[in-house]
Amino acid sequence: MVLITKQQKRVAYNHLLEEGVIVVKKDVHLKKHQTLDMPNLNLMCIMKSLKSKQFVTEIFSWNWYYYTVNKEGIKFLCQYLGKHALTVGVSEQVKPKFMKPVQRKPGEEDFGEKRPYDRRERTSKDQG
Repeated sequence: MVLITKQQKRVAYNHLLEEGVIVVKKDVHLKKHQTLDMPNLNLMCIMKSLKSKQFVTEIFSWNWYYYTVNKEGIKFLCQYLGKHALTVGVSEQVKPKFMKPVQRKPGEEDFGEKRPYDRRERTSKDQG
């Protein structure tokens, strides 16, 4: 049985709400998690609990657990931490749209300082 303090739970929940994802190495003997100040086993148990409540999705690859929070999880974390529901994690933020490409006329190309390689130029210099 693992005893998890409220402080550790709040730290894990806060990190998950801000980042939207937590990565945990599958190593129960690891003294401390890579980014959070708590034993790795405690964080594994916290995330297992959230997974059983279906607040996070789990992906396991190469002895690493990748947990991502879903919509229901965001609601639960906001309620537990007493934060406003409009708090959005990094993974949920809307990314800016890319700029439209520059429209060029047909046949007009911009190669910058370099010109495309032309084989005919090379063969004419070698022969002459």
